[in-house]
Amino acid sequence: MSLEDALRTYLKAKVQGQLVIKFLDEEHLCKVAIDDGNAVYLTLGKIGPMETLAIIAGKQVEWINFIDGMPARKRLPQSLNKQLMDIALKPQKTSATKSPEQSPATSSTRNGLDLSNGAPPEIVEAIIEDFINLIGPLGTVLAEKAAQDLGYRAGAMMEPAALENFIFVLSGEIPETDRQLFINKYSA
Repeated sequence: MSLEDALRTYLKAKVQGQLVIKFLDEEHLCKVAIDDGNAVYLTLGKIGPMETLAIIAGKQVEWINFIDGMPARKRLPQSLNKQLMDIALKPQKTSATKSPEQSPATSSTRNGLDLSNGAPPEIVEAIIEDFINLIGPLGTVLAEKAAQDLGYRAGAMMEPAALENFIFVLSGEIPETDRQLFINKYSA
């Protein structure tokens, strides 16, 4: 999902939650608080709204997630919708040459996504879902146990070392015919 698509989807009346955006080459997550379809606050790590707007202009989106119903803890007196849409609609230098490749990387969690910095919660969920599809309902219990043994808590970012171990443990339960495909799909 592109930034423009996400903004058009979530900046609508009666939508409340937090839009979480991971930009390429950016260590911190960008978080947009949305209240009744208005972007009311924005951060990039510990950086405030106005500085964040300047930093994210022209950056490429790696992935996007929306946490429905999350209330805004801080708010600005005016909406940031226009500024965000201006950034989303501004042509990006690198996206013109990479846009065909961008779709898989920004789609839910598949090949083309850089997992060298770890895995966001939706990717961990996708790994578990694929694992369950390969081995059956018992996969839920095995995946939860493997995640727990690695100290992972649901809804958090999985660190690179934990991700590598998680993939390794799960792949040991997968039939040999599907094992390498699973490993290749999610290895950093």
